Amino acid sequence: MVNILASRIGGSSLKHGKVFYLSMALPGKMDKSCRRCSKADLETLAHVLNHCERRSRCWQLRHDGIQNRVLHTAQFSNAEIISVNKKVPGTNMRPDIILKLGNTIYIVDVTCPFENRIDGIEKAKKAKHDRYHPLLEHFSTQAAHVEIVPIVVGALGTWDPSNDKFLSKITSRNYLKKMQRLCVSDNIRWARDIYVEHITGRRQFDEEEILRNPNFRPCEPVTADPLEAPATSIAGPSTAATVLPV
Repeated sequence: MVNILASRIGGSSLKHGKVFYLSMALPGKMDKSCRRCSKADLETLAHVLNHCERRSRCWQLRHDGIQNRVLHTAQFSNAEIISVNKKVPGTNMRPDIILKLGNTIYIVDVTCPFENRIDGIEKAKKAKHDRYHPLLEHFSTQAAHVEIVPIVVGALGTWDPSNDKFLSKITSRNYLKKMQRLCVSDNIRWARDIYVEHITGRRQFDEEEILRNPNFRPCEPVTADPLEAPATSIAGPSTAATVLPV
């Protein structure tokens, strides 16, 4: 089966780090504003995958999928899980995972930036370090060392090699390679789902099933290009999801 997302944008200027305007593909549409929200003058792929508020639930599920894989890995290691997605007392900060391994406390937080610029990944990591820097002192009395660990998997599937330094402490080399592939494929799949849903207005996943089983992604055969379907309103929670294959 052809990867719809890759086939549609693979030959675009995106791979050269340039802006790709989705809205210009609409028949008769001359402006470049987002077709789904009123907050973006430019409907870029970066806006669709990471900034259009109509896709916010997709972002959360994408983020949680990576977080859950890291948490699952940590639970089968020697690490002590201190907290998961809980507010640190006395602060307004809520890191994804805080764990202790040996004499070091790790403050782990997942981010899925849009990687159309060389420094996109580095900016995302710096933002996490800046945000959680006050926690270094907060936990300094509980361990000899405290580290902030951004886990970065790009919205288009880029794996940050810096992830390996921490993850190799809680899993084997073989499983780390498998985890890399799983996280990357998850985000590529989410990019496809978010993109097609944004264009067609049709829900591309079953949220209830994903929450019950993060690996759930039913595929139904289609005979036509899903991107040729007319845009409609997003199906509500009580409506059966229309799921299209990758």
